[in-house]
Amino acid sequence: MQKERKIDLLLLARYFSGSISREECAGVEEWMSQSNENRVLAKQIQYMFHTSDALAALNKTNARAALTRVKTRIRKKKRIAALKRAALPVNAIIL
Repeated sequence: MQKERKIDLLLLARYFSGSISREECAGVEEWMSQSNENRVLAKQIQYMFHTSDALAALNKTNARAALTRVKTRIRKKKRIAALKRAALPVNAIIL
């Protein structure tokens, strides 16, 4: 029976971020294949890694500023539509 080896949690985090060498990648995949516990731990690290990325992205997003930009675009489109409607009778008279 093969003896299980321990793995560095930072190595697992780098594995899921894609910043790992081929040799390290092979080592991590071998470690994961050694036991169900290793696979579960790897999945937990993967979940934490992706959750922290999503949280960082959310923290960078300024919801108020984004909403203001959307509302500004909507107002501009409404003004343009109103101007087009107002121009229709003028165009009909000219033609």
